[in-house]
Amino acid sequence: MLYRILSITGYIVAIISLVFCCAAINDLIHPENTETDAGVLIGILIFFIGSFAGGVYMVIKNSKVYRKRHVEKTEREILKIIRQKNGRVTPEEIAVNSDMTIDEAKDHLERLCENGAGELQVTESGRLVYVFFGFLNPEEKRSAKSVFD
Repeated sequence: MLYRILSITGYIVAIISLVFCCAAINDLIHPENTETDAGVLIGILIFFIGSFAGGVYMVIKNSKVYRKRHVEKTEREILKIIRQKNGRVTPEEIAVNSDMTIDEAKDHLERLCENGAGELQVTESGRLVYVFFGFLNPEEKRSAKSVFD
């Protein structure tokens, strides 16, 4: 939430700074319309160009962090569903158990598979199933043996 607020603040700073930059440029182009010295106008312009750049930086930086956190949260949500389904899911199951669409679920599952967390398998009827081997049922966990045996 903080990153969203900082992003919005960055937008506001950038917009206000842009307005003041335009006003300073206008006064520099039309010096007959103002009593302010050109040196002062240039100083104001430089200040607001800097604050504009700062606002843009806030937007970019915090938007990236917000998106990253959103992806991480979505991944954790998907992994919980995968665990509930004993490591085998379809995009439709993810969509039913979350607020994602089927296409969003499919994209996330494919990304997890690309990262080596799982693989795509096909049923005899041609349906796609995403399989994640890190999720073992209790019987498989009990049957685990030492790597030294």
